[in-house]
Amino acid sequence: MTLKYAILVSGSPYSSQAHMSAQRFIYACYQQGHTVNSVFFYGDGVYVANQLLSPANDEFQTQREWQQLANNFKVPLHACVTVANKRGILSAEDSELLGQNFHNLAKSFEISGLGSWVTAAATADRQIHFS
Repeated sequence: MTLKYAILVSGSPYSSQAHMSAQRFIYACYQQGHTVNSVFFYGDGVYVANQLLSPANDEFQTQREWQQLANNFKVPLHACVTVANKRGILSAEDSELLGQNFHNLAKSFEISGLGSWVTAAATADRQIHFS
């Protein structure tokens, strides 16, 4: 039986294992023939969507891993708009709406409302939260 998962990540990318655990889980899902319909970043999890992150070369490249995963499996990466904006992460559209002259949303990430998570969770067979 093939299952469809919705993933919620709320742990910080560099002070928790949430991102690495979620990524490993998603790769395992695809190895077993399952799919992931969405990854939604909430709380400190949204920090991974900031294109200005620059971890040391010898550290795990969390953002790059999410981008590769999204590219390999066509999994949408959604960052909560309210939480992201509060943490200084802006899409080009949000930047314009807020009268700012910069944006810093990383490639492969989308800014979305909680409705995106609700839809993903409602259409999935299972929801998994990594915090």
